[in-house]
Amino acid sequence: MPLAAQDTKKYRLISTAEISNDATVDFAVDLGFDDYEFEFIHVLAANDGGNIYLYVSTDNGATWTTRFDESIHYVNTSGGVSQTRNINNSYTQLSNSMGNVGSENGLCGRVEIFAPDDATRYKRIWGRGSWYDSAACCVTFNVTSAPRTNSAITNVRFVHSGGNLSSGIIYQRGRNR
Repeated sequence: MPLAAQDTKKYRLISTAEISNDATVDFAVDLGFDDYEFEFIHVLAANDGGNIYLYVSTDNGATWTTRFDESIHYVNTSGGVSQTRNINNSYTQLSNSMGNVGSENGLCGRVEIFAPDDATRYKRIWGRGSWYDSAACCVTFNVTSAPRTNSAITNVRFVHSGGNLSSGIIYQRGRNR
């Protein structure tokens, strides 16, 4: 395969959100790419102990999807293992009881949305990463999720359940297959 053809399949940077005490961080995903990736670099919350959620919209952010099928698996380094399966939530959960001390580094990881413009099937969201919880244990996550909509996804929103996101960076990338 020629190098030029290989390069078209890589994720390309679309936008960067530098978080500074934001209630929400929103991205458009109707930009002509087949798949989208969001990379979290040290995303910290303003308050200790809340969760980071991902919401999707099919109408340019006027409303946010009300139902996901999802499965989440968390493992923490203190030896405890927890597995959660949530159905019918309005979000995909990316963290649980996240700490907010700068030395805990915040949420680091990636989430991918596959074929968000497919208007005939449920979309697939997959991600993994880590954070320190409010008890200062390093926690890893793997998540797979499906918004229950056949409509094209137009926007993605990240929110902290306990208040604002205080700092960090989220990179948005897109690729064509």
